[in-house]
Amino acid sequence: MDSMTIPTRLEKPPLTQVVFELRIASHKQLPQLLPGILFSKFGKDIDVRELPTAMPPVISEQLKSFNPQLKYQPEKAIRIENVTINIGENIIAFICEDSYLGWQSFSGNIKNILEIISNSFDGVTIERYSMKYINILSDTEGFVSSKLKLKIETAGEDVCGKNQFFSLRTDYRIGDVVCAVTIISHAAAKNSNMAVIKTGTLLDVDAICEPYNGKLSDFLSDFSVKAEVVHAIAKDRFFDLVSDAQLEKFGPVYS
Repeated sequence: MDSMTIPTRLEKPPLTQVVFELRIASHKQLPQLLPGILFSKFGKDIDVRELPTAMPPVISEQLKSFNPQLKYQPEKAIRIENVTINIGENIIAFICEDSYLGWQSFSGNIKNILEIISNSFDGVTIERYSMKYINILSDTEGFVSSKLKLKIETAGEDVCGKNQFFSLRTDYRIGDVVCAVTIISHAAAKNSNMAVIKTGTLLDVDAICEPYNGKLSDFLSDFSVKAEVVHAIAKDRFFDLVSDAQLEKFGPVYS
């Protein structure tokens, strides 16, 4: 979709979660000390909880040796207003699950927290960063073929135009960014208490800058440009995939 025709906002957005994630070189002090630092800044306005993925150090290191991806599991969740910050030795993720106020507000909160981290910890090195939009398009709005600009045939059968279960993932590169799109025809979104809040077609768009190797301080000096690149790719791909009829149901506003 041409950038001139992309809505400035949607009155009825299908968003269930927005995530801006940094994967970092191991920094053991970060999950231990950051909650206290943020408490000194925000006081009673923050809520900190231990996540189920947090493990005793000895067990954690043993499991990571078998599955390196486990090192990106967060240990703590810090809630500040409408943004949750998941942190671990190798990850800082900013998550908004409700009351998403748009990119300008979200990115401002991200930069503010990252500046606190940069000023409080030495040697934070970013290995990759990404922007993800997770959407659920209601099942009451028709088959996948009416919601998305997508056509899949198997043995001559139109999969998207029927009440069929399927999952699809595509990865492709746009400059330095890999755009990963996941579509699942019958999916469910759950809240933090694991209660189902919405069912329908999952449209997950993830724009990932990887590999990236740079200090957090350097990343922040050019934050508006770097963050906007992954934000724009994720946003544009969403609007490229949504059908015109479906877009109208979201209540697009052009202003």
